[in-house]
Amino acid sequence: MAPTTIRTALQAAAINVSFTGSGTLVQGQTGATFTITVGNRAGSSLTSGAVAVTVTLAAGLTPVSISGAGWNCSGATCSRSDPLPSGSSYPAINLVADVASNAASPLLSTASVALTRQAVATATVQTEVCAPDVACPMINPGGGVPVYSASGTIQPGSWVSVYGTGLAAAEALWDGSFLTSLGGVSVIIDSKPAYLWYVSPNQINLQAPDDSVTGTVNITVTTAGKSTSSLANLGPYGPSFSLFNARYPAAIVPTPGSPGNSGGGYDIIGPPAAFPFPSRPVKVGETVVLYGVGFGPTSPVTPAGQIVTSPAPSVVQLQVSIGDVPASVQFAGITEAGLFQFNVMVPEVASGLQAMVANISTQNNVYITVQ
Repeated sequence: MAPTTIRTALQAAAINVSFTGSGTLVQGQTGATFTITVGNRAGSSLTSGAVAVTVTLAAGLTPVSISGAGWNCSGATCSRSDPLPSGSSYPAINLVADVASNAASPLLSTASVALTRQAVATATVQTEVCAPDVACPMINPGGGVPVYSASGTIQPGSWVSVYGTGLAAAEALWDGSFLTSLGGVSVIIDSKPAYLWYVSPNQINLQAPDDSVTGTVNITVTTAGKSTSSLANLGPYGPSFSLFNARYPAAIVPTPGSPGNSGGGYDIIGPPAAFPFPSRPVKVGETVVLYGVGFGPTSPVTPAGQIVTSPAPSVVQLQVSIGDVPASVQFAGITEAGLFQFNVMVPEVASGLQAMVANISTQNNVYITVQ
């Protein structure tokens, strides 16, 4: 059951507050997340004086941390004194709490906001609690990451993996039509529906929706009427090379007029016998094709949830080195929805495994085999 947010105005005032939770919780769960947002109603005057938010958690929830950009937080209270224009909101307050092993459903928690020490609004969030032995969706801490990566930042429009338990009843795969519901599962990122590629009990692959927001946002997975949320970090970059395994990139060399070792018109690059399919080392001077996600903006922009009809070059020049030698990047940009392609000429390096590094990627221990 998704969390229910209830707002109550205590008196006519410009300030309002919302309080949202982590969806269905599990007894004994650590790191449950809640978000509190304070806004100033449209058409009202500029606020003046101190704004204070006080959180009262339900019995069964123990606070771990509370923070927000520009907020001064201590204990269960956060405050600030900068004026808030009409129709806008302060940066969100993020609260993390642990769930008691005997917590009883439902849990009712409140957030109250005061302006110059006078209460003006309150919000209540209701969350359901499951026993550990009941099928309950749960996102792992830090479970929303770029595909093939453990990076903590995801780029809007990029392909993302969400890891956890009970995320879906069974495996289901998209038909290429950018579904927002697949196998009874839906995912919301920063209040916007994501496009689902693959769902399973322990992993969901999706394309993040377009978003101008940067910073901490909620990812909410809903399955079989139950929801779970976690925090993720949105940024203009969330780079990750596509990999055949934990060490070797998904790399190919086109073979025009020949089926290649793949049978599809290209050779797969990698150490011989490293994969359950044929592969070979790349040669110095050959142009190898690499793939990845989250390598930043393109021109033109490629909207999420749509087929890409023509390549969109990267705005920022990608720099790649192989074996500490700069390589010539002949093309870098999006060629399919959310998928970057890089055409890279292999420089003069010694034979064997050579580390591959890009200037806007944080992946380490990625190697390409050179002959």
